Amino acid sequence: MRIILDYRQRIKNCDTDKAFAFRYSNYGRMVFLSKKHTTITEDFNITDTEVKYRRYIVEFPDWLFNMMQWDSKQSIELIQKENKQNGII
Repeated sequence: MRIILDYRQRIKNCDTDKAFAFRYSNYGRMVFLSKKHTTITEDFNITDTEVKYRRYIVEFPDWLFNMMQWDSKQSIELIQKENKQNGII
């Protein structure tokens, strides 16, 4: 499975030794993905004066998604839905 996170959705200061942290919104629950089974690639566009966008491409196995609790799945599905509406996917 592949999702794209906005720079505000990636919560680096809440990462643990074994998991990456992110959330859909400030009011949602945090989702943790195993560092062992997940890859995160930072994608950004820098002009001469500013960073135009910063996002993260997160890839993890489908079986990991299937084993998640309902609220974690819901957060991921909301991120995917938002990305489709914004034309990111």
